[in-house]
Amino acid sequence: MNLHPCNISSGKYFGLLFQLYIRRMWYLYAFPAIALIIAAICITDIRFIFLSLIYVFLISPMLFCLSLINYGLTKESRYSILRSRKIIDERGIEFIFIDDEGNDTSKDLLEWERIKSIMGSQDNLIVILKNSRLHFIAIPYDSFHNKEELTLFIEMARNAKIIVS
Repeated sequence: MNLHPCNISSGKYFGLLFQLYIRRMWYLYAFPAIALIIAAICITDIRFIFLSLIYVFLISPMLFCLSLINYGLTKESRYSILRSRKIIDERGIEFIFIDDEGNDTSKDLLEWERIKSIMGSQDNLIVILKNSRLHFIAIPYDSFHNKEELTLFIEMARNAKIIVS
């Protein structure tokens, strides 16, 4: 099955990454902030309140941004951001990257064994990879010719023992 050439913008990829990251890692930021608020209420020392504000306004946002950059600068992120044609068969998903004139520049194969699950979002089909909880590939729904082709892709994924939600 051949899909239309497509890609998503880096901003849209970052937005999807942000949603997945917050959904999975919210407790890493919420629990320390709650503990600092409770401690600030119990301990009325002004120095502790300043330390709490430093954590909330400097350390947490910096860690958050560095984490997102770490997950966003992976090899797999280019599968979503660079314009490519996709060929889906029993081996997996083959990405054929194309330039602005439509010429093929390189190829890469994503085997079914490297895919953990597939889930849908509002505009994209999100293919989550096994190597990390936040490595994913976004395939726009527009790249499928019709709903039957999307259904066929989902059936091929299920036949490869991939969780589809």
